[in-house]
Amino acid sequence: MHQLTRPSAPGCLRRYRYGRNTWCDVSPDEKTEIWRSLDLMQDYRCAYCEASLKTKSGQPEGHIEHFRQRKHHPQGTFDWQNLFGSCNRQESCGKHKDRQCYDHGRAVSFLVSARERELDDTSRPAPVGPLVVDLVLSSHVLGSVSG
Repeated sequence: MHQLTRPSAPGCLRRYRYGRNTWCDVSPDEKTEIWRSLDLMQDYRCAYCEASLKTKSGQPEGHIEHFRQRKHHPQGTFDWQNLFGSCNRQESCGKHKDRQCYDHGRAVSFLVSARERELDDTSRPAPVGPLVVDLVLSSHVLGSVSG
């Protein structure tokens, strides 16, 4: 299990706004820029299962995941805190999550804040397994860069 610390938002995300733009407006070059920032945070691993997303050519293989689904939470489309890299497995991870119904208002409860847990030697995350995402810490340390 890894704790993710989010780097600064890619500059390209500042150009887009909910209500004015759609995800389709983001160019391939800008999606590459977003992937670079996600790779800094996730080290080329799926945010859910930690499978490698790096191909032999060094390019990420997967998709830019909107943790809160765009169709149900469109205001999060360009929100850096809502974006993760995910593998393309249909039976798990982001693709599977997107086919489920869940309360988007409570979706962030799936993300675990390290400050909300007491991490003693017996409760520390194991070196492998699901990722621990600390969005609260990331936004306080790096500043909120929501779009």
